[in-house]
Amino acid sequence: MIDGRATATAVAAILAIVVILPPPAGSADFPVLEVRVEGASRVGSDAIFRVMKSRVGEEFDPAKIRDDVKAVYLMGYFSDVKIDAEEVPGGLRLVVLVTEKPIISSIDIEGNEEMETANLNEALTIKERTLFQEEKVKESARRIREIYHNGGFLDATVESSFKEEVDGSIRVSFRVSEGEKLKIEEIRITGNRYLEEKIILEGMETSKKGFFSFITDSGTFKKDVLENDVRRIEALYHDTGFLESKISDPRIDRGPKGLLVTIHVFEGLQFRVGEVSFSGESGLSEKNQRKAVKLTSGDVFNRGTLLSDVL
Repeated sequence: MIDGRATATAVAAILAIVVILPPPAGSADFPVLEVRVEGASRVGSDAIFRVMKSRVGEEFDPAKIRDDVKAVYLMGYFSDVKIDAEEVPGGLRLVVLVTEKPIISSIDIEGNEEMETANLNEALTIKERTLFQEEKVKESARRIREIYHNGGFLDATVESSFKEEVDGSIRVSFRVSEGEKLKIEEIRITGNRYLEEKIILEGMETSKKGFFSFITDSGTFKKDVLENDVRRIEALYHDTGFLESKISDPRIDRGPKGLLVTIHVFEGLQFRVGEVSFSGESGLSEKNQRKAVKLTSGDVFNRGTLLSDVL
Protein backbone atom coordinates (compact mmCIF):
# COMPACT_ATOMS: atom_id res chain seq x y z
CA MET A 1 0.00 0.00 0.00
CA ILE A 2 1.15 3.58 -0.67
CA ASP A 3 1.27 5.54 2.56
CA GLY A 4 -0.53 8.90 2.21
CA ARG A 5 0.20 11.32 -0.68
CA ALA A 6 3.44 10.92 -2.62
CA THR A 7 4.75 14.16 -4.15
CA ALA A 8 7.11 15.23 -6.93
CA THR A 9 7.82 18.97 -7.13
CA ALA A 10 9.63 21.56 -9.25
CA VAL A 11 10.30 24.99 -7.77
CA ALA A 12 11.81 27.96 -9.69
CA ALA A 13 14.63 26.86 -11.98
CA ILE A 14 15.76 24.00 -9.74
CA LEU A 15 13.81 20.79 -9.87
CA ALA A 16 13.66 19.25 -6.42
CA ILE A 17 11.81 15.96 -6.66
CA VAL A 18 10.50 13.97 -3.73
CA VAL A 19 10.56 10.43 -5.00
CA ILE A 20 7.25 8.65 -4.80
CA LEU A 21 7.68 5.30 -3.16
CA PRO A 22 6.93 2.54 -5.63
CA PRO A 23 4.14 0.18 -4.83
CA PRO A 24 5.11 -3.20 -3.50
CA ALA A 25 5.12 -6.42 -5.43
CA GLY A 26 1.87 -6.91 -7.16
CA SER A 27 1.92 -3.43 -8.65
CA ALA A 28 -0.65 -4.61 -11.14
CA ASP A 29 -3.11 -3.58 -8.39
CA PHE A 30 -2.01 0.06 -8.83
CA PRO A 31 -2.97 1.18 -12.32
CA VAL A 32 -3.43 4.87 -13.03
CA LEU A 33 -7.19 5.36 -13.16
CA GLU A 34 -7.31 9.15 -13.57
CA VAL A 35 -5.02 12.10 -14.34
CA ARG A 36 -6.29 15.59 -13.65
CA VAL A 37 -4.83 19.09 -13.51
CA GLU A 38 -5.41 21.70 -10.82
CA GLY A 39 -4.32 25.34 -10.81
CA ALA A 40 -4.17 25.89 -14.58
CA SER A 41 -6.56 28.59 -15.74
CA ARG A 42 -4.76 29.80 -18.87
CA VAL A 43 -3.03 26.61 -20.01
CA GLY A 44 -5.29 23.79 -21.10
CA SER A 45 -5.11 20.38 -19.44
CA ASP A 46 -4.72 18.73 -22.84
CA ALA A 47 -1.51 20.68 -23.46
CA ILE A 48 -0.14 19.42 -20.16
CA PHE A 49 -1.20 15.82 -20.82
CA ARG A 50 0.61 15.89 -24.18
CA VAL A 51 4.01 16.37 -22.56
CA MET A 52 3.46 13.73 -19.87
CA LYS A 53 4.41 10.06 -20.12
CA SER A 54 1.98 8.80 -17.48
CA ARG A 55 -1.26 7.54 -19.03
CA VAL A 56 -4.61 6.35 -17.73
CA GLY A 57 -4.73 2.56 -17.81
CA GLU A 58 -0.99 2.10 -17.44
CA GLU A 59 0.80 0.94 -14.29
CA PHE A 60 2.07 3.50 -11.83
CA ASP A 61 5.76 4.31 -12.57
CA PRO A 62 7.76 6.65 -10.26
CA ALA A 63 10.35 7.24 -13.02
CA LYS A 64 7.64 8.53 -15.34
CA ILE A 65 6.35 10.82 -12.59
CA ARG A 66 9.80 12.39 -12.22
CA ASP A 67 10.00 12.90 -15.99
CA ASP A 68 6.49 14.34 -16.05
CA VAL A 69 7.35 16.98 -13.43
CA LYS A 70 10.33 18.09 -15.48
CA ALA A 71 8.41 18.07 -18.76
CA VAL A 72 5.51 20.15 -17.40
CA TYR A 73 7.88 22.63 -15.77
CA LEU A 74 9.90 23.00 -18.98
CA MET A 75 6.76 24.09 -20.81
CA GLY A 76 7.70 27.47 -19.37
CA TYR A 77 4.25 28.44 -18.11
CA PHE A 78 4.58 27.47 -14.47
CA SER A 79 6.64 28.60 -11.50
CA ASP A 80 5.83 25.47 -9.52
CA VAL A 81 4.81 21.92 -10.50
CA LYS A 82 3.77 19.04 -8.26
CA ILE A 83 2.30 15.65 -9.03
CA ASP A 84 0.46 13.86 -6.24
CA ALA A 85 -0.51 10.20 -6.37
CA GLU A 86 -3.73 9.47 -4.45
CA GLU A 87 -4.88 5.98 -3.68
CA VAL A 88 -8.45 5.33 -4.80
CA PRO A 89 -10.43 2.09 -5.03
CA GLY A 90 -8.81 -0.08 -7.69
CA GLY A 91 -5.73 2.04 -8.32
CA LEU A 92 -4.32 5.57 -8.25
CA ARG A 93 -5.37 9.08 -9.20
CA LEU A 94 -2.60 11.45 -10.38
CA VAL A 95 -3.19 15.13 -9.61
CA VAL A 96 -0.95 17.62 -11.43
CA LEU A 97 -0.78 20.74 -9.24
CA VAL A 98 0.62 23.78 -11.03
CA THR A 99 1.18 27.42 -10.15
CA GLU A 100 0.99 29.56 -13.25
CA LYS A 101 3.47 32.33 -13.88
CA PRO A 102 1.94 35.80 -13.53
CA ILE A 103 0.55 37.88 -16.38
CA ILE A 104 2.32 40.95 -17.78
CA SER A 105 0.07 43.92 -17.03
CA SER A 106 2.05 46.65 -18.81
CA ILE A 107 5.28 47.31 -20.71
CA ASP A 108 7.07 50.66 -20.52
CA ILE A 109 10.03 51.89 -22.59
CA GLU A 110 11.79 55.00 -21.31
CA GLY A 111 14.71 57.11 -22.51
CA ASN A 112 14.20 56.58 -26.24
CA GLU A 113 14.40 59.90 -28.03
CA GLU A 114 15.90 58.89 -31.39
CA MET A 115 13.88 55.70 -31.88
CA GLU A 116 10.08 55.51 -32.10
CA THR A 117 8.45 53.55 -29.28
CA ALA A 118 6.23 51.76 -31.80
CA ASN A 119 9.31 50.42 -33.66
CA LEU A 120 10.88 49.21 -30.42
CA ASN A 121 7.63 47.55 -29.34
CA GLU A 122 7.61 45.54 -32.56
CA ALA A 123 10.96 43.99 -31.60
CA LEU A 124 9.79 42.80 -28.19
CA THR A 125 9.28 39.09 -27.56
CA ILE A 126 6.83 39.86 -24.74
CA LYS A 127 3.33 41.26 -24.96
CA GLU A 128 0.83 42.61 -22.46
CA ARG A 129 -1.63 40.08 -21.04
CA THR A 130 0.73 37.17 -21.72
CA LEU A 131 2.61 34.99 -19.24
CA PHE A 132 5.64 36.61 -17.66
CA GLN A 133 8.91 34.87 -18.54
CA GLU A 134 12.09 36.53 -17.34
CA GLU A 135 14.20 35.03 -20.14
CA LYS A 136 11.93 36.70 -22.70
CA VAL A 137 12.35 40.05 -20.94
CA LYS A 138 16.11 39.69 -21.29
CA GLU A 139 15.71 38.72 -24.95
CA SER A 140 13.56 41.80 -25.55
CA ALA A 141 16.20 44.04 -23.99
CA ARG A 142 18.81 42.50 -26.28
CA ARG A 143 16.63 43.15 -29.33
CA ILE A 144 16.13 46.81 -28.40
CA ARG A 145 19.88 47.15 -28.00
CA GLU A 146 20.41 45.57 -31.45
CA ILE A 147 18.07 48.13 -33.03
CA TYR A 148 20.15 50.93 -31.56
CA HIS A 149 23.46 49.35 -32.55
CA ASN A 150 22.14 48.77 -36.06
CA GLY A 151 21.30 52.47 -36.24
CA GLY A 152 24.75 53.68 -35.24
CA PHE A 153 24.19 54.02 -31.48
CA LEU A 154 26.95 51.60 -30.53
CA ASP A 155 27.16 52.93 -26.98
CA ALA A 156 23.45 52.37 -26.32
CA THR A 157 22.51 50.31 -23.28
CA VAL A 158 19.17 48.86 -22.24
CA GLU A 159 18.29 47.90 -18.67
CA SER A 160 15.22 45.81 -17.95
CA SER A 161 13.30 45.58 -14.69
CA PHE A 162 9.99 44.20 -13.48
CA LYS A 163 7.74 44.81 -10.51
CA GLU A 164 4.84 42.86 -9.08
CA GLU A 165 1.58 44.79 -8.87
CA VAL A 166 -1.03 44.52 -6.12
CA ASP A 167 -3.08 42.02 -8.15
CA GLY A 168 -0.06 39.77 -8.70
CA SER A 169 0.53 40.86 -12.31
CA ILE A 170 3.93 42.09 -13.50
CA ARG A 171 4.89 45.51 -14.81
CA VAL A 172 7.92 45.37 -17.13
CA SER A 173 10.12 48.40 -17.81
CA PHE A 174 13.00 49.03 -20.21
CA ARG A 175 15.31 51.98 -19.58
CA VAL A 176 17.32 53.06 -22.64
CA SER A 177 20.51 55.10 -22.53
CA GLU A 178 21.04 55.99 -26.19
CA GLY A 179 24.48 57.58 -26.21
CA GLU A 180 25.83 59.37 -29.27
CA LYS A 181 24.95 58.37 -32.82
CA LEU A 182 28.27 57.64 -34.53
CA LYS A 183 29.04 58.08 -38.21
CA ILE A 184 31.48 56.04 -40.28
CA GLU A 185 34.78 57.90 -40.46
CA GLU A 186 36.62 55.46 -42.71
CA ILE A 187 36.13 52.15 -44.54
CA ARG A 188 39.25 50.07 -45.08
CA ILE A 189 39.58 47.10 -47.43
CA THR A 190 42.57 44.86 -46.73
CA GLY A 191 43.97 41.82 -48.53
CA ASN A 192 42.77 42.96 -51.97
CA ARG A 193 45.31 42.76 -54.77
CA TYR A 194 43.32 42.26 -57.95
CA LEU A 195 40.40 44.61 -57.30
CA GLU A 196 41.17 48.17 -56.27
CA GLU A 197 39.67 49.45 -53.06
CA LYS A 198 37.84 52.16 -55.01
CA ILE A 199 36.00 49.56 -57.12
CA ILE A 200 34.99 47.59 -54.03
CA LEU A 201 33.76 50.68 -52.18
CA GLU A 202 31.72 51.80 -55.20
CA GLY A 203 29.81 48.52 -55.05
CA MET A 204 28.87 49.01 -51.40
CA GLU A 205 25.81 50.77 -50.09
CA THR A 206 27.62 51.68 -46.88
CA SER A 207 29.81 54.78 -47.23
CA LYS A 208 31.85 57.04 -45.00
CA LYS A 209 30.43 60.36 -43.90
CA GLY A 210 30.75 63.27 -46.26
CA PHE A 211 30.55 67.05 -45.96
CA PHE A 212 26.77 66.97 -46.48
CA SER A 213 26.17 63.82 -44.42
CA PHE A 214 23.64 65.67 -42.25
CA ILE A 215 21.53 65.98 -45.42
CA THR A 216 22.37 62.84 -47.39
CA ASP A 217 22.68 60.51 -44.36
CA SER A 218 25.99 59.26 -45.74
CA GLY A 219 28.21 57.58 -43.20
CA THR A 220 25.28 56.13 -41.28
CA PHE A 221 26.15 52.79 -39.71
CA LYS A 222 23.57 50.11 -40.30
CA LYS A 223 24.59 46.60 -39.38
CA ASP A 224 22.17 44.84 -41.74
CA VAL A 225 23.25 47.03 -44.67
CA LEU A 226 26.91 46.36 -43.95
CA GLU A 227 26.24 42.60 -43.81
CA ASN A 228 24.57 42.85 -47.20
CA ASP A 229 27.62 44.75 -48.48
CA VAL A 230 29.77 41.74 -47.59
CA ARG A 231 27.58 39.65 -49.90
CA ARG A 232 27.96 42.31 -52.60
CA ILE A 233 31.75 42.07 -52.36
CA GLU A 234 31.56 38.28 -52.56
CA ALA A 235 29.43 38.54 -55.72
CA LEU A 236 31.88 41.06 -57.21
CA TYR A 237 34.78 38.66 -56.73
CA HIS A 238 32.82 35.69 -58.05
CA ASP A 239 31.98 37.71 -61.14
CA THR A 240 35.68 38.31 -61.73
CA GLY A 241 36.70 34.66 -61.49
CA PHE A 242 37.71 34.46 -57.83
CA LEU A 243 35.49 31.52 -56.91
CA GLU A 244 37.44 30.68 -53.74
CA SER A 245 37.41 34.23 -52.37
CA LYS A 246 36.39 34.76 -48.75
CA ILE A 247 35.21 38.01 -47.18
CA SER A 248 35.61 38.49 -43.43
CA ASP A 249 32.95 39.85 -41.14
CA PRO A 250 33.45 43.61 -40.84
CA ARG A 251 35.45 44.77 -37.83
CA ILE A 252 34.13 47.92 -36.19
CA ASP A 253 36.52 50.13 -34.21
CA ARG A 254 36.21 53.52 -32.61
CA GLY A 255 38.20 56.27 -34.28
CA PRO A 256 38.89 59.80 -33.07
CA LYS A 257 35.93 61.19 -35.04
CA GLY A 258 33.71 58.18 -35.64
CA LEU A 259 33.71 54.54 -36.64
CA LEU A 260 36.43 52.67 -38.52
CA VAL A 261 35.12 49.76 -40.61
CA THR A 262 37.65 47.17 -41.77
CA ILE A 263 36.81 44.39 -44.22
CA HIS A 264 39.47 41.80 -45.03
CA VAL A 265 39.48 39.98 -48.35
CA PHE A 266 41.08 36.65 -49.19
CA GLU A 267 41.05 36.60 -52.98
CA GLY A 268 42.43 33.14 -53.78
CA LEU A 269 43.00 32.09 -57.37
CA GLN A 270 41.32 33.56 -60.42
CA PHE A 271 39.58 30.99 -62.60
CA ARG A 272 39.04 31.04 -66.34
CA VAL A 273 36.58 29.14 -68.50
CA GLY A 274 37.96 25.86 -69.82
CA GLU A 275 35.72 23.99 -72.21
CA VAL A 276 32.13 25.00 -72.95
CA SER A 277 30.01 22.02 -73.98
CA PHE A 278 26.29 21.48 -74.59
CA SER A 279 24.06 18.50 -73.88
CA GLY A 280 20.38 17.73 -74.01
CA GLU A 281 17.80 18.72 -76.58
CA SER A 282 17.17 22.43 -77.09
CA GLY A 283 16.05 22.46 -80.72
CA LEU A 284 19.10 24.54 -81.67
CA SER A 285 22.29 23.46 -83.34
CA GLU A 286 25.47 23.62 -81.27
CA LYS A 287 26.69 26.45 -83.50
CA ASN A 288 23.62 28.54 -82.73
CA GLN A 289 23.83 27.69 -79.05
CA ARG A 290 27.43 28.94 -78.93
CA LYS A 291 26.32 32.18 -80.52
CA ALA A 292 23.68 32.60 -77.81
CA VAL A 293 26.04 32.29 -74.84
CA LYS A 294 28.49 34.92 -73.76
CA LEU A 295 30.98 32.74 -71.90
CA THR A 296 33.68 31.31 -74.13
CA SER A 297 36.76 29.20 -73.54
CA GLY A 298 39.60 31.25 -72.06
CA ASP A 299 37.39 33.99 -70.59
CA VAL A 300 37.64 34.98 -66.94
CA PHE A 301 34.84 33.09 -65.26
CA ASN A 302 31.87 35.32 -64.45
CA ARG A 303 29.11 33.85 -62.35
CA GLY A 304 26.60 36.50 -63.40
CA THR A 305 27.30 35.85 -67.09
CA LEU A 306 26.91 32.10 -66.55
CA LEU A 307 23.53 32.59 -64.91
CA SER A 308 22.32 34.82 -67.73
CA ASP A 309 23.50 32.25 -70.30
CA VAL A 310 21.68 29.43 -68.53
CA LEU A 311 18.48 31.35 -67.93
